[in-house]
Amino acid sequence: QAQIDQLLSDESRIEDLQSLYTYMFNNTANNAFTLYSSYLSFNDHNLQQVPTLAHPDSRTSNVRYLYVNEYFFKYFDMDLAEGHYFNHEDYTSNSEIIPVILGYNYKDILNISDTFEDISGTTYKVAGFLKDNMNYIDIMATREFINLNNMMLIPLNENKLVSNTDYDAVINRAYIIPEAESVLADIVNYAADLNTYSFAYKSMNEQIEYVIMDKEKWIQTQLFLAVLVALFT
Repeated sequence: QAQIDQLLSDESRIEDLQSLYTYMFNNTANNAFTLYSSYLSFNDHNLQQVPTLAHPDSRTSNVRYLYVNEYFFKYFDMDLAEGHYFNHEDYTSNSEIIPVILGYNYKDILNISDTFEDISGTTYKVAGFLKDNMNYIDIMATREFINLNNMMLIPLNENKLVSNTDYDAVINRAYIIPEAESVLADIVNYAADLNTYSFAYKSMNEQIEYVIMDKEKWIQTQLFLAVLVALFT
């Protein structure tokens, strides 16, 4: 853990983390997505009208978000009730306004192209709404289906990753779909060469079979799905 703390606190190491991120997420030998999720707080009147959100006080609404890329939509069956999916520009733009796709519970409260700000002043613009009860499997952490009705999807855009901890959060919740298992070994070795993480990896296929009893909810892939696990050694 001391090694990781040092990595995250040393601002000069951000280039190493950027290199590892690129090697993992922009590698033609594999597909990758992250399941990093956290919360944002908003002082927005409209969000106060969503009864299923957490409202710590009369002004604040806490919204759980998930970083997604095109492979998230490919491997999890996500349907929109309204609006559009993210496009290439959404994943690469330097715009200060961040497009979002909201869960179904927001559909009668907000409209397409509405904007709202979090408490830090970042602006979000509604691109679409998911259909009711869309979900994904948190394969590594809980093995449970996570309902997206209350959640917000944010495009994974490296331009918005500005600190070591930003990169760390995304990298350590990464799922890899490689062309061959040797690709995973290459990622492990590359991380070690950069002196960033000591990674291990394991197949998620058995995990998926254990979790998914309803075959209609099977992730839309027969490919080898793997997760990198930081050993912190």
